[in-house]
Amino acid sequence: MSGPNLPTIVLILLGTSNSSIAAAPATQASRPSRLTELKQERLACARQATKLADQLYAIGRGSWQSTLECRQRSLAAERDLLDPAGRVESYKRELRLLEEDENLCRSRIAGGMGGNADLPAVEYALAETEMLLAEAVATRPSASASDPLAVKRMKTAQQAYDLALAAWRRGEGPFHHVLLWSQRLLEAQLFLAAGDAERRRVLTDCLEQARATEETATQRYKAGLASELEQRVSKAHRLRAESLLARAEGHSDQAARLLDECVQNLKRAVELSEELYSRGLGGIDELAFVGSRCFDAQAALLSAQGRMADMHGLRRERAQQLKQRETLIQSRAKAGLATEPDLLVSQCDRLDAEILLEESPR
Repeated sequence: MSGPNLPTIVLILLGTSNSSIAAAPATQASRPSRLTELKQERLACARQATKLADQLYAIGRGSWQSTLECRQRSLAAERDLLDPAGRVESYKRELRLLEEDENLCRSRIAGGMGGNADLPAVEYALAETEMLLAEAVATRPSASASDPLAVKRMKTAQQAYDLALAAWRRGEGPFHHVLLWSQRLLEAQLFLAAGDAERRRVLTDCLEQARATEETATQRYKAGLASELEQRVSKAHRLRAESLLARAEGHSDQAARLLDECVQNLKRAVELSEELYSRGLGGIDELAFVGSRCFDAQAALLSAQGRMADMHGLRRERAQQLKQRETLIQSRAKAGLATEPDLLVSQCDRLDAEILLEESPR
């Protein structure tokens, strides 16, 4: 799950017992595999990122949604090291934390302290975590339009998307939040879609939404209110939506051509986001989001072209790029030009890529 944050009241897994994770002291015979070592390193990095995000939120320098994303990343990294029973307990613990988040959000709203935009994000995470817990204990029924958790997830994704879109149009919210919630909304809607005709209707609506977003982004760019990055990413978003619909309609060649154009725009967007970040005009979240979108589109293109043998090479290239980015951010951090949270995000991204590479067949 994919997967974007959190409140001060929750200092996450830092201090949680790791009895279900901890291995015996490493010996020549019991030394963890390379994959396990990477996953353990990722967990430590994600926990530290969560701790810092919580501290920044407490002093008014971070967003709740950003903190919640960090915590969920930490919990997901933990579950990747657990046995099935341990994963069930981890989901239960996450639900308790999210329920605390939800209560705090409602209290802040009732007290006129804001939190309106945070509540749908928390409720979305609650619904998704409940669904994952049900799957983990094998009690979840097959998807249907009457599935209450899936319906709740879809409705809260719609609310979060509407709020992110309105904030962006007012110039008060980041564009990548609009695309993040658009993607989550589409996934939630497709999960509930019954049959091919319903899937095509969902994808048609998504395309219309993407066209409207691209038009707004283009107008903002022409008016000097946004950078080329925003325009490029919005165009890629629309091309990806067109590609998905073309594929659903059976036009595989057209879908691949649209996806290839999407990849070209995202490659340029990656260059622009790196340039903006190096000049102190862009954030690490935006940089990471655009890079992830580009990699996902490239992987989808290889799949559409039937070039699965090239997937390992793409993953290796992604890991190398993120290693170079991490080295650059380390240098900037030493010069006081990058923050520790930036470095931790880059480390987690690089570790995700290295784990994916380690897991992929040669």
